[in-house]
Amino acid sequence: MALTLQPKFGSKFPLPKKALPKWLLMIVGPMANKLFTRPIIRNNVNMVWKADNSKITKELNMNFRPLKTTMEDAFQVLVNEKIVASK
Repeated sequence: MALTLQPKFGSKFPLPKKALPKWLLMIVGPMANKLFTRPIIRNNVNMVWKADNSKITKELNMNFRPLKTTMEDAFQVLVNEKIVASK
């Protein structure tokens, strides 16, 4: 997600430039939050996420905005509400 936001917001906001290694999350995750169990991390981190909206697009004749645009707009709301501070 951060890599998607880097081109537009990376120069003004402290966005990560790369992901933490999975082995480090396996160690630190459960200590940071009990919900980050090792099985959750093992089964969800660095896994390709796939979604198919063809059925809803066809049956309801809906068009969705690109994910990049949605993420940029959502981050802009965080900036506007001063939830995220600039560098």
